[in-house]
Amino acid sequence: MRIALFILIFILFSPFSTYCETLTISEGLRLALKEENLIKIKEYEEKIAAQESKIARSPLLPKVEVSYGRSFLSHEPTAKNVLMGRPVEVPISERDFYTYSLSIRQLIFDFFGASSLYKHRKLGEEVKRIETEKVKNDVALQFLRYYFDLKEQEKTIVVLQKEVERLKAHLNDAKALYQEGVITRNELLYTEVLLSDAHQRLINMKNLRKLTQSTLNKMMGKDLAQEITFEEPKRMPVLDQSLEEYIKEAESSRSELKIIQKAKDQLTYLKKAKKSEMLPRFFLEGKYTYTENRYQVYEGIRSLTLGVSLDLFEGGKTTSELKALDFEEKKILAEEKKAKDEIKLEVQKYYLDFLNAKERIRVTENAVRQAEENLRITEIKYKEGVGTGTEVLDAIAALSLSETNYYRALYDLMRAEAGLAHAVGKSLEKEYTK
Repeated sequence: MRIALFILIFILFSPFSTYCETLTISEGLRLALKEENLIKIKEYEEKIAAQESKIARSPLLPKVEVSYGRSFLSHEPTAKNVLMGRPVEVPISERDFYTYSLSIRQLIFDFFGASSLYKHRKLGEEVKRIETEKVKNDVALQFLRYYFDLKEQEKTIVVLQKEVERLKAHLNDAKALYQEGVITRNELLYTEVLLSDAHQRLINMKNLRKLTQSTLNKMMGKDLAQEITFEEPKRMPVLDQSLEEYIKEAESSRSELKIIQKAKDQLTYLKKAKKSEMLPRFFLEGKYTYTENRYQVYEGIRSLTLGVSLDLFEGGKTTSELKALDFEEKKILAEEKKAKDEIKLEVQKYYLDFLNAKERIRVTENAVRQAEENLRITEIKYKEGVGTGTEVLDAIAALSLSETNYYRALYDLMRAEAGLAHAVGKSLEKEYTK
């Protein structure tokens, strides 16, 4: 008993033992969204945009300055005065003195220039947030495609393994008939060639599955060579809306259109800010200055200034910038139209792919049943000496093809569902982690 327990512990914790992790589709998707570096980059861009918004807000807040200085003069400042008819020199300042000052400056009104720039930056912050959501959805779609590819490849491997087993069984039957002199050597060789071809296709499919597995592992931040088993999807995809309803949903939900709308709003505020540069800016400044100078009657002086500033000429810079913004607006409108057309086409593609795959599943399910029955009858006839080896080989190939087509249609349906959800702007993370 102790020896068996020791062996079990050694196997479990041995560095040479292989551990196969099992994940659901939602668990794998969460890992991919957590580990993807592109998403992390977008999240940092969000944080940068938040700080830029704070920078844009700073002109709306008071500007406080404190200064300290010490002056060294070559001569003591003096003034000439006439006292009792005689000129007299009177000192008015020390040669060495300290000065302290505190000033507070507040923008009062600039025709909404600073506030418009702040709103422009806040919208830019929202754009970055939407871009992060878009990248997450793109990564999720990429993960789901690889996931469904992996499941299809696993099913195809099973189909090819069964094909190899059927060909081996037929080869054994053929060898027995050849020894009895019922069939020719050529028929036996042809079966061996087909068996070799099936072996090669099986090897290629296993290698393709390993590559897909490594790609998924990379997305989830795991070792490329780690063996992971994914559970099968637990629901069959369904269409719950018409094509027109899906297109309408996409036009209200797609990130690209939301970003374009934000860009249009940003442009409005930017134009307002640029126009304000040609208008006066009003400000209020309070200042207190203290100078250590025994010759001054009042060493501390307070002041309050209500001022206005205006740029009279800057070489036509603002006018040119406003014209550039007009062209930018036309460009955004053209981009919006292009994006809407592309989104409609994308939704239609996945919608038709869904219907196509659904119909193919129905057809291939029936084809698999027919191919299984055909193979059963053909093998019986062959063993009884009525049928030919070619008929059996054709039946084996037909069954493998039918099963392969069925699984391709099944996972095409799942890929179409994921693509359609992405095309209409749904969060794939929410859809597949319910």
